Amino acid sequence: MNTLPENFYVRPPTMADLEAVVELMNAATLADIGLINFSPESVGRYWRGGDLNLETDARLIFAPNGQLAGFAQFMEETPPTPCDVDTWVRPDFVTQGVGEALLQWIDERAQQVLTRAPAGVPIKLAHVFVYAQNRSACERLEAFGYQNARTFQRMRIDMTVPPPEPILPDGITIRTLRRGQEERTVYEAFEEAQADEWGHEHITLDPFVKTTDRPK
Repeated sequence: MNTLPENFYVRPPTMADLEAVVELMNAATLADIGLINFSPESVGRYWRGGDLNLETDARLIFAPNGQLAGFAQFMEETPPTPCDVDTWVRPDFVTQGVGEALLQWIDERAQQVLTRAPAGVPIKLAHVFVYAQNRSACERLEAFGYQNARTFQRMRIDMTVPPPEPILPDGITIRTLRRGQEERTVYEAFEEAQADEWGHEHITLDPFVKTTDRPK
């Protein structure tokens, strides 16, 4: 990383870094929208899912004092399917070039994919998301050539009392999943419901089942 700030250092994450990465992501969302969005369970389930090789597909940047300053991940796909990428910068370090260094690493990682792509097929990078309130991240991505593809609105309700018991239609019940028996049924229902969702990518049964596994 030629743009790495002086005395900062970079390395791939390990599972031992999970809680530090989650804390960093929550520090960023807390600054952006005032909410804590991530847990070790949700992020850990993805890290263990098999789609992300921590050694080759993720990077951490540390400040000289050892504090985690930034995190990036690169989810490789076969072109022309876009590669999903993601970057997180601790708010204290947004002006110190950490985000730019992470995006540079993503560009370098994309060059590796390009060498394996069919001749003439370009590499497309899709940054997972960025909050509109985070103007520095938006400007940083735009400077690297990214363009806004889709805008989502978050709907939220603050509840002060428990909600009423749901009134279910006749013949409808709610219960937990019977593990080892109903994963395929749930998977097929999910794929049917998501078929026309923007950006949905079909997955096979085994990767889907891994997303429902309880963290160990």
